Amino acid sequence: MIAIAVLQHLPLDAIPFALKEIHRILKLEGRFLTWVFEKRPDLNFESRDCEGRLMTLLPAECLKPMLKSVGFQIMSSGPVPDLFDRAGFETREYVCLR
Repeated sequence: MIAIAVLQHLPLDAIPFALKEIHRILKLEGRFLTWVFEKRPDLNFESRDCEGRLMTLLPAECLKPMLKSVGFQIMSSGPVPDLFDRAGFETREYVCLR
Protein backbone atom coordinates (compact mmCIF):
# COMPACT_ATOMS: atom_id res chain seq x y z
CA MET A 1 0.00 0.00 0.00
CA ILE A 2 1.26 3.47 -0.82
CA ALA A 3 0.27 6.62 1.07
CA ILE A 4 2.37 9.54 -0.15
CA ALA A 5 1.29 12.87 1.33
CA VAL A 6 -1.86 11.32 2.84
CA LEU A 7 -1.40 10.92 6.60
CA GLN A 8 -0.62 14.61 7.06
CA HIS A 9 -4.22 15.51 6.25
CA LEU A 10 -5.47 13.67 9.34
CA PRO A 11 -5.54 15.15 12.83
CA LEU A 12 -2.75 13.74 15.00
CA ASP A 13 -5.16 11.77 17.19
CA ALA A 14 -6.64 9.99 14.13
CA ILE A 15 -3.33 8.76 12.74
CA PRO A 16 -2.93 5.71 15.06
CA PHE A 17 -6.37 4.45 14.00
CA ALA A 18 -5.54 4.95 10.32
CA LEU A 19 -2.27 3.07 10.74
CA LYS A 20 -4.05 0.27 12.57
CA GLU A 21 -6.53 -0.07 9.70
CA ILE A 22 -3.75 -0.06 7.10
CA HIS A 23 -1.97 -2.78 9.07
CA ARG A 24 -5.21 -4.76 9.36
CA ILE A 25 -5.98 -4.82 5.63
CA LEU A 26 -2.46 -5.64 4.43
CA LYS A 27 -1.72 -9.29 3.84
CA LEU A 28 1.00 -10.91 5.91
CA GLU A 29 4.39 -9.62 4.81
CA GLY A 30 2.61 -6.86 2.89
CA ARG A 31 4.48 -3.58 2.59
CA PHE A 32 3.40 -0.07 3.42
CA LEU A 33 5.19 2.92 1.88
CA THR A 34 4.51 6.41 3.16
CA TRP A 35 6.04 9.86 2.86
CA VAL A 36 5.34 12.44 5.55
CA PHE A 37 6.37 16.02 6.19
CA GLU A 38 8.64 16.63 9.14
CA LYS A 39 8.97 20.38 8.55
CA ARG A 40 7.02 22.93 6.52
CA PRO A 41 7.72 26.63 6.97
CA ASP A 42 4.45 27.69 5.30
CA LEU A 43 2.01 26.52 7.98
CA ASN A 44 -0.03 28.78 10.25
CA PHE A 45 -0.57 28.28 14.00
CA GLU A 46 -3.32 25.71 13.27
CA SER A 47 -0.98 23.63 11.04
CA ARG A 48 -2.82 24.68 7.89
CA ASP A 49 -1.33 25.78 4.59
CA CYS A 50 -2.35 28.88 2.64
CA GLU A 51 -5.30 26.98 1.14
CA GLY A 52 -6.59 25.94 4.57
CA ARG A 53 -5.58 22.27 4.29
CA LEU A 54 -4.52 20.50 7.48
CA MET A 55 -0.85 19.52 7.42
CA THR A 56 -0.01 17.46 10.50
CA LEU A 57 3.77 17.29 10.77
CA LEU A 58 5.05 13.83 11.66
CA PRO A 59 8.70 13.89 12.74
CA ALA A 60 10.39 10.51 13.23
CA GLU A 61 10.15 10.67 17.03
CA CYS A 62 6.36 10.89 16.63
CA LEU A 63 5.63 8.51 13.75
CA LYS A 64 8.07 5.66 14.45
CA PRO A 65 6.46 4.72 17.77
CA MET A 66 3.01 4.88 16.16
CA LEU A 67 4.05 2.53 13.36
CA LYS A 68 5.61 0.08 15.80
CA SER A 69 2.67 0.19 18.21
CA VAL A 70 0.24 -1.08 15.56
CA GLY A 71 2.58 -3.90 14.54
CA PHE A 72 4.62 -2.56 11.64
CA GLN A 73 8.30 -3.40 11.29
CA ILE A 74 10.15 -0.40 9.86
CA MET A 75 12.37 -1.78 7.10
CA SER A 76 13.83 1.58 6.09
CA SER A 77 13.38 5.23 6.85
CA GLY A 78 15.15 8.27 5.54
CA PRO A 79 14.86 11.78 4.17
CA VAL A 80 13.61 12.30 0.64
CA PRO A 81 13.89 15.48 -1.43
CA ASP A 82 10.85 17.72 -1.63
CA LEU A 83 9.07 16.95 -4.89
CA PHE A 84 8.79 20.66 -5.71
CA ASP A 85 12.26 21.62 -4.42
CA ARG A 86 10.83 24.03 -1.82
CA ALA A 87 13.25 25.51 0.70
CA GLY A 88 12.68 24.47 4.31
CA PHE A 89 10.42 21.51 3.52
CA GLU A 90 11.63 18.23 5.03
CA THR A 91 10.06 14.94 4.01
CA ARG A 92 10.75 11.41 5.26
CA GLU A 93 9.98 8.08 3.65
CA TYR A 94 9.06 4.92 5.57
CA VAL A 95 8.95 1.42 4.15
CA CYS A 96 7.20 -0.90 6.61
CA LEU A 97 6.44 -4.59 6.73
CA ARG A 98 3.32 -6.13 8.22
